[in-house]
Amino acid sequence: MSNLCKEAALGPVRDIHFEDIETINVNDVRPINIDDFKRALKQVRPSVDSSSLDAYRQWNQKFGSWEINNL
Repeated sequence: MSNLCKEAALGPVRDIHFEDIETINVNDVRPINIDDFKRALKQVRPSVDSSSLDAYRQWNQKFGSWEINNL
């Protein structure tokens, strides 16, 4: 999740023209938006493999306090 947010936060910076990067005012950098997160989802890979997720699911079934769907 952290890597996803970091990647999305770079979206506005990547949209700045190279020649403007040293002189741009912070107020002229656009805010992060949902499209930045969509692009980041295509770049960032999971940091947990499927076997670890299975172990988390099993633990949650045995000891968890709520049901987790679609993980």
